[in-house]
Amino acid sequence: MIRSKYKCIIWDWNGTLFPDLDVSLKTVNYILGKRDMPPITLDMYYSYVDTPITKFYEHLFDMSKVSFDDIGKDYYYAYGKYSEGLTVDPDIASLVKQLHSAGCVQKLVSGYEHGYLCKMVENSGLAGCFSQIDGADNRRAESKLSRIAATVNDSGFELRECVIIGDTEHEHEIASALGVPCILVGWGHRPGNELVKCGCGYAGNAAELKGILLENC
Repeated sequence: MIRSKYKCIIWDWNGTLFPDLDVSLKTVNYILGKRDMPPITLDMYYSYVDTPITKFYEHLFDMSKVSFDDIGKDYYYAYGKYSEGLTVDPDIASLVKQLHSAGCVQKLVSGYEHGYLCKMVENSGLAGCFSQIDGADNRRAESKLSRIAATVNDSGFELRECVIIGDTEHEHEIASALGVPCILVGWGHRPGNELVKCGCGYAGNAAELKGILLENC
């Protein structure tokens, strides 16, 4: 028998479940190239990642002269093109299915626009594993604090029975504010050597995450 010490798992999508780091970097460089600007490196990308996403683009543009709506349109166009055929890593998908079979309530709260998010999750074949899929109502990838707080409050579980899993310091900040355990993964939009400094749970690969979440009994 397999079980988890957590009864409610709140997942991030981009970078955590959906391995889109390379896609996102290509997409940003598409936006830059369209404006005759040089590409950025992965290290630069890592260092610019922030919430809300407008802070990211402040490193690249004078936002008083560049329309964020135009950036958003270009981003979603290029991201859709570059992410064609990309899917959730088989080991991560297996873990999500195992957690579902073990009776864990799994919820997805993302900064990605809700309609696009639902399509991506449906294409992954994992939609049935989530009792909630909550995407943003805009393209600014703003703080998820209020939405995750509502998710935790509505779950009916004690705080220690919930866990937030993400790939940036933002998830740790939310978890700390709510008093909920957190696990950060090192294969997403922030480097693992920076995430471990948060001092919360950390998984560098799917096997390590599985070891944290599941136990045989």
